[in-house]
Amino acid sequence: MVTLLAVVRVNLLHNDVANTQSVGFVRGSTTPTLTPGQTVIARVDGTANGLVALLRGTG
Repeated sequence: MVTLLAVVRVNLLHNDVANTQSVGFVRGSTTPTLTPGQTVIARVDGTANGLVALLRGTG
């Protein structure tokens, strides 16, 4: 698990394809999980649970 700060920003999150485990990115109670090889662009809005996945894909 990786905890993101409650600061307004856009994050590029990537779980390497060579990784054998999923990784969760946490902001409050919001936790998107990335399987190996997934990438997500996420926005944190500065609030306790303000994490939104804007774009998710592989590669």
